[in-house]
Amino acid sequence: MSDVFNMEDQVKQFFYDGFDVANFGRYTKGYTKALESFDMAIAIKPDDTRTGLYDGDTLGKPRRDWDAVNSYDKAIAIDLEFADAWVRRGVALSRLDRYTEAVNVFDKAIAINPDYADAWVSRGDALGYLGQYTDAIASYDKAITINLDYVDAWVSRGDALVKFGRHAEGIASYDKAIAINPNNAEAWHNRGVALHNLGQYGEAVDSYDNAIAINPNNAETWHNRGVALHHLGWYAEAVDSYGKAIAINPDHAMVQSDAKNRYL
Repeated sequence: MSDVFNMEDQVKQFFYDGFDVANFGRYTKGYTKALESFDMAIAIKPDDTRTGLYDGDTLGKPRRDWDAVNSYDKAIAIDLEFADAWVRRGVALSRLDRYTEAVNVFDKAIAINPDYADAWVSRGDALGYLGQYTDAIASYDKAITINLDYVDAWVSRGDALVKFGRHAEGIASYDKAIAINPNNAEAWHNRGVALHNLGQYGEAVDSYDNAIAINPNNAETWHNRGVALHHLGWYAEAVDSYGKAIAINPDHAMVQSDAKNRYL
């Protein structure tokens, strides 16, 4: 009895050691130690789905996504109803640009748990990359039905609507996200882009300003702000915005081109 208890104890220790090191040690020595810990846990108890799941998470961090997929497969082989493993497998496939496969995997997770909001959002993201915006929006709508306060679902829904050319509806989605979390820089930035596309440059600048107040280190926001200011005829302010963008990311080719050709 004590041997069984000690084995369970070891599995738990390896599991939590691996998980902690993966999160705090990041990609170098910590990453290697995490993988060793998960490997030991799997060797002691190969049918523990948690180790397969977090082994996959750790592998995914440095973009070793195929290895991550294989680890999630181990967890799924032990428990076909492990919805978390299906979702994370789908996310890893999305990172590999295998979006059709990813959608099929998210469908597996949703079949297990139809109220899995994260699965619906991830499914929507993959569909968006495939250019299937109507289906993507429907997936985000489902996630929002499950959780009305799901900020990322509102933002992603707005993105899909804007890409589909439905800018006003996209702005309404960003407004929902901002109402839930006024400090979401992505929602403010993307709201600015949608307003910009509608030619509402003053309001776009206001949205970019809000995004910058939250995250002043996003070169793209400073760049887009500069473009909007240019359209308003505020050339000196536009040059200043481009300068901020270049200071953050000197290699941003579009910023450098616009700064030279439009404003100087």
